Amino acid sequence: MFRLIRELLRGESLLDQSFQATVNMLALARDMVQASSNSLRRSDTADVELDIRKADVTINKYERETRRQVLTHLAVSSSADFAPALVLTSIVIDVERLGDYAKNIVELAQAHPSALKAEAYEKGVQDLEERVTQGFNRVGEVFKESDVAQANAMMATHKEFTRLADGILDGLIKGEDTLNKGDAVTLSLYVRYLKRIESHLNNIVSSVVNPFPRIGFGSKKHIAKQSSDEEGQN
Repeated sequence: MFRLIRELLRGESLLDQSFQATVNMLALARDMVQASSNSLRRSDTADVELDIRKADVTINKYERETRRQVLTHLAVSSSADFAPALVLTSIVIDVERLGDYAKNIVELAQAHPSALKAEAYEKGVQDLEERVTQGFNRVGEVFKESDVAQANAMMATHKEFTRLADGILDGLIKGEDTLNKGDAVTLSLYVRYLKRIESHLNNIVSSVVNPFPRIGFGSKKHIAKQSSDEEGQN
C-alpha cells in the first residue's frame, strides 16, 4: 500500500497516466488497422509493415496497466474521480477489440495472399476504409480534448456507415457480383470487420458526449433530433 501511495504522489496522478496510456493505445490500434488493411488490399504477398502480434501484446499491456492505475487511484485517493475512472476502464475494452480486429484482417490477408479486389463494390469499400481512417485520425484528439462538438459530428455518421456496410454485405449474400467464392467470402468478412471497428470508435467518442451508463449509445439530443426529423417526413 505504501508503494501505491508513493506512485500516486509522484506528481502526475495515476488517472492522468491511465488517460495518456489510453491515447497511446488508440494510436497503436490505428497503426495496426492501417497496416493490416494495406496487407489485405494492396499486397500480393500478405506481408505486413507492422508486427501485429507484438503490437497486440503492447495494447494488452496498456489495458492491464490502465486497469491497475485506475484501481490504485480509486483505492488510495480520498477524492477519487469515479466517473472518469469508470469511463477509462470501459474505453480500453473497445481499444483492445480494435487490436483484435486488426489481427483478424491479417489472418484474412494470410488466407488470401493476393491483393483483394472488390470489383463492383470497390467504390463502396474504399468509402468505408476512408471513413475508418478519418475516424482514427479524429478519435484520439476528440478523446484527448473532450471535444463534444466533434464527438457529436462523428456519432452522427455512424448510421450512414452501417447502412453502407450492410448494403455491400446484402449484395454479397445475394450474389449480386462477379466475384469468385474466395474473394466474396474474404470481402464479406473484411467489410464486417470494418463495421465492427467503426462501431468501437463510435463507442469511444460516445464517452465524450454521454454519461457512463450511455457509453456506446447515441446521445439523447441526437436521438431526439432524429425522431423529430422522421416525424416531419411523415
